[in-house]
Amino acid sequence: LDLPAHGSHFDAGTSAIEPVMEAGLPEEFSIEFDFYMYAQNFDANNEFWISLRDGDDEVFNFNHATGAINGRCSYACKYGEQSFTGFYPVKSDDWNKLALSLRGGTILVYVNGAKVATVQNVKAPKTFRLISEQRYVGNDRFNLRGTQFKDFTIAR
Repeated sequence: LDLPAHGSHFDAGTSAIEPVMEAGLPEEFSIEFDFYMYAQNFDANNEFWISLRDGDDEVFNFNHATGAINGRCSYACKYGEQSFTGFYPVKSDDWNKLALSLRGGTILVYVNGAKVATVQNVKAPKTFRLISEQRYVGNDRFNLRGTQFKDFTIAR
């Protein structure tokens, strides 16, 4: 999947996918995918996020909010009134793996096998969105690269 943003240098906009799921997500599930991290994006704002939803209401949000320093990317999590931020290691100019699971009301988020977030007492969502935002990158404002994903899996 290549989710390029739409818009100008100052307002890049977003692209998103939201799978049609007639029965919705199961009570317990995992979502895994690989994302490509361009080295030139390390000083840019190349975000993507996963929004777990119940209809129009957001249940949980995990935001890969780049701005990496020394091979680490920042993230932000939000669940209800809870929110927290942190950093995790990424490989530049390479594929990185993100895994999110909901088991027994607890969400766990892993990046490249390292646990980066735990949120408890989560209401099971019905659907999810994967959203990408690509803004100004490097010194060439015409060299915008969308966020790329592969090996996307949803499992019980």
